[in-house]
Amino acid sequence: MKIAETKGFSLIELLVVTAIMGITAIMGSFAWNRYYNNANLRMAARQVMVDINKTKSKAVAKMDTTFTMTFTTTSYTTYPDNIKLTTVMTRQLSEFGPGITFEDWPNKTSTGTITFLARGTLSPTSGDIILTNNRGSNADVTFNQTGKTYVKFKMQ
Repeated sequence: MKIAETKGFSLIELLVVTAIMGITAIMGSFAWNRYYNNANLRMAARQVMVDINKTKSKAVAKMDTTFTMTFTTTSYTTYPDNIKLTTVMTRQLSEFGPGITFEDWPNKTSTGTITFLARGTLSPTSGDIILTNNRGSNADVTFNQTGKTYVKFKMQ
């Protein structure tokens, strides 16, 4: 008598493989979520740095006009201090993803400001702008009197 060969997988084998794949997918989704939130924070901080540099360039180009950046918890606005001109730019941090806010800025009040004088120098002469996300990660945008900016990250 000949024993029949079985081909394929048993139900138990399929369930074990499916469970392993499910656990791996769940662990991967947590890692992806952390990466996504921190990447959004990096992008927002670098955009703040770029906008500070653009504002400095505008102040240097228009020798008779000072430019101000005003910060609130969730946005910032750049505008010239000349009444005839209008707002140059307003940027919401929600453009970069949910949960990103300004934690600290120069002259911490309800709104903070930095001003580029006509030759591109800054007032206040130095400071930090700190962004945070809902994971507790921080981005510290530091500037000095000449408008030189750089970013340091502390990711969670």
